[in-house]
Amino acid sequence: NMRRYFSQIWYEMRHQPLVMWISVGGTALAIFMVMVLFTVDRVSFVPAPPEDNRDRMMVGFGVDLHFENGSISSLLSDTGVKKLYSKVKGIKYLSFTNAPETKDVGSDGRIVTEMSVRGVDDVYWKMFGIRFQSGHPFTAGDVESGSRVAVIAMSRARELFNDDEVRGRTIYINQLPYRVTGVVEDVSPFFTFAHSDVWVPYRKDTPNEYSEFVGNTTPLMELESKEVIPLVKREVKARYERLNKKLGEEGSSLIYHQEPFTLAEYIGNNGNNNDPDPDSARMGTWYIYAVLLLLPAMNISSMTRSRLRRRVSEIGVRRALGATRRDILGQFLVENLVMTVAGTVAGVLFSLLFCKLYITTFFPMENAGTWQLIKGGPSFSLIFNWETLGMAAFFCLVLNILSTILPAWKASRENPAEAISGKHD
Repeated sequence: NMRRYFSQIWYEMRHQPLVMWISVGGTALAIFMVMVLFTVDRVSFVPAPPEDNRDRMMVGFGVDLHFENGSISSLLSDTGVKKLYSKVKGIKYLSFTNAPETKDVGSDGRIVTEMSVRGVDDVYWKMFGIRFQSGHPFTAGDVESGSRVAVIAMSRARELFNDDEVRGRTIYINQLPYRVTGVVEDVSPFFTFAHSDVWVPYRKDTPNEYSEFVGNTTPLMELESKEVIPLVKREVKARYERLNKKLGEEGSSLIYHQEPFTLAEYIGNNGNNNDPDPDSARMGTWYIYAVLLLLPAMNISSMTRSRLRRRVSEIGVRRALGATRRDILGQFLVENLVMTVAGTVAGVLFSLLFCKLYITTFFPMENAGTWQLIKGGPSFSLIFNWETLGMAAFFCLVLNILSTILPAWKASRENPAEAISGKHD
């Protein structure tokens, strides 16, 4: 049977090349657009080196503190992080970090350029698979003592020193000297928390006049497994409730906004005084997918109907020889599925190539210098994974059914005598 299907497809391609290629091309274009949007939507939180833990990673977004006469929203303090997240069951690693800042970084040769500088603790290096080319990360002692040490990305080391081996050398961050302890492979800006140009020891918060919870700390958490996410949220919510009993006596309260956030919730959130709403964003994305599939499906359906009208006599002969309507329907569904698969493969390949070369155009150029250092775009492990392949197969199946079922169903219901005689619609 499959040999007959392929023979028929080859025959159609030779006798109706324009219709066939438009059908395959329409499928490829639809899948291309859907897969590009899908990849852009997912690239910020699908697991990929060095953030292999994205599916079990959570972030303490901040604090929303209300008083009797006002409120304040801010990042957390290290004290607040400890009270809310320390020793929560299910959290494997808890890392204290400062938000990345753009600072002037230079060398003894007086080369100065703007770079992204992130403050991290020693636990941070256990969470991410950032590869050291030489040297080592700074230690817990360096963080505790506030030592001026740093880890630098390889491309930035070359920019400052024209050399990869810069351990022990001095860089200047906002004119202050820092000793380099290690050099790491460049991390793409697509990785929200693993990326930086320079890493320095985490800077502890100074006491805040408003509250001990207000500071400049972003806690990162790696969980034991993604299954414990609900458990962690429940425990943190319980801690909010216990803290609010004491804070209520002082005329203030902490508003719980479903913290800590998964990476998808964190990226889609609009501020630390809002609850995350990934479902609404997800529904909007699915509406776009539906439109991108429905419109080409209608066009391909018209092409399929035109192609089948030329085969009415064949259908009549097959019906007269005993073929059932199910046989006719199945034949055209399989034939169209083969062409849809061909279009899907082409669409996926083109989408991967496009994302490899041009995906950076979909993201803000907050640090143009860093983006320019990306050679060859993102890795294929970031833009293609089993989930992407599954979605491509799903869209392929949906597109095939939408574009084929109606014309194939009508063709299967043709009266054999009228079909053979040519008296058909």
